[in-house]
Order: sequence, then C-alpha cells, then structure tokens
Amino acid sequence: MNIKDEMRVNVYGIIIPFSWNNKGDVTGICINTFDEEEFVISKYGKGKTLLKHLSQLVEVWGRVKKSKDGKKNIVISSFKIKGMSDEKGS
Repeated sequence: MNIKDEMRVNVYGIIIPFSWNNKGDVTGICINTFDEEEFVISKYGKGKTLLKHLSQLVEVWGRVKKSKDGKKNIVISSFKIKGMSDEKGS
C-alpha cells in the first residue's frame, strides 16, 4: 500500500464491521462518523480491542494514513467508549 499522508486525529463515530471471513465472522472494523467519513481501524495499536464494541459510539485518538485508493486507515493510540447521551454537540 502506498501511503501519501499521515496525521494525528481525534475521531468520533460508530464502530461497524468492515470485513468478514468465509464463516461470517467479523475480521475488520471501521468507524463511521456522523459526517459520513469512514476510518478503517488498524489491527495495530489499540484497534484490536474495539472488535468487541461493535455498534457502539466511540471517540478515538490516533494516526491516520490515507492510502493511494483514498481509504483512511487509523492506528489508534487511545479511545473512549461513549453513550448515546455523550453525542457531540449536545
């Protein structure tokens, strides 16, 4: 994968499945933000821990690398699981 950019970010959104194995088990996850951005969560850093938090609101901090095909991949350095009452802007 050719990487063009890397920047530190704070991302807020919902954890959803991104890829599955042939048995139907979730093998990759991403964060969908409320402005419809998608960040593929790297298995490096603390991202692997988020697999058990599917469909939950999360705020994460980490490094984003944008791939040549335009996908945003995030290596998470820290995160906080949020409740729906914690929604930004409320």
